[in-house]
Amino acid sequence: VGMGDQVFPTRQEADNWIHSLRDLLDFEFDETVVCESVEDSVKWLSPVTHAGISVFMFLSRHNGTLIPLKAVPAQQRNRGLAIALVLAVMAMIYGLKVFLEFQTEIKAVQATNSAKLTKEKHRQNVLDHPEMYFPRIWADAPEAGETLAHAVKAILGLPLSVNGWLFEGASVDGKRLEVSWAFKPGADYIHLPFNSHIDTPQKAVSSSTLPVWPPRSFSGGLLTRDECTKLLFQSTQLLSARLSLNFQLPDRRNIDGMDLVCPWVKGDWELSGLPSSIIYNLSFPLGFIKIPGLTINVVSLKEGVWTLKGEIYATY
Repeated sequence: VGMGDQVFPTRQEADNWIHSLRDLLDFEFDETVVCESVEDSVKWLSPVTHAGISVFMFLSRHNGTLIPLKAVPAQQRNRGLAIALVLAVMAMIYGLKVFLEFQTEIKAVQATNSAKLTKEKHRQNVLDHPEMYFPRIWADAPEAGETLAHAVKAILGLPLSVNGWLFEGASVDGKRLEVSWAFKPGADYIHLPFNSHIDTPQKAVSSSTLPVWPPRSFSGGLLTRDECTKLLFQSTQLLSARLSLNFQLPDRRNIDGMDLVCPWVKGDWELSGLPSSIIYNLSFPLGFIKIPGLTINVVSLKEGVWTLKGEIYATY
């Protein structure tokens, strides 16, 4: 009963309270014990008190189980076990959290290392194959012999005069044929040569498109700069012509922060003073038109003088 748990300042007041409780009941107490110390009281009450965890102790009020104000030894032991269990669960949760964080860190480190490895492989591949990052102009150009043959045929197929305009010169530059015509007395300004326009009163210029020539089938390597120079000068001597040759510095590019140097150099060349018989017969030395990396960009005829211009690519 709720009136049973009381604290009194004196023993006499406690006895009086016990007697008053006895008067309220219809029966006597089954047992009355006077304990002289707290330890004796705990020892006597231990068998009838709840020894579980505190939350169950509060729930047990409804079934009449006694709940001590101070923990009995069994409660202290169970509380210790409960605390140990709670701490173990908390340690497991914390350990799991640390483990998951550790796994996350490991994955992050692995991802970083993988990215570094991929970047290093890419860097090494770029350094090992710089030719992949520079255009191979000569590989997409037509064969030098074919270019020369088509250009010469187009120029030699032109008439020497049209409506009083006299053929002065022609130039094949890539896919276009440019022709200049000189005015002569009696020339007709109304009926100009085909596709022409008046450039000056003494000159008319015509332009037309030539068929596209297929690119060469190039699978070999380039010669060195020194080898190309020797072949060009030797061919010039055989052709009784004049040669102008200038090699440029290697091209450079920055790829992903890496400074790459092109593994080949480009040279600009001009062959002038070519005999007409060589042009008409196309009897060029194979050492000239078969040089790997040689391109012919311009074939021109002016005042009876043939000139070739082009590029040559070589290693160094």
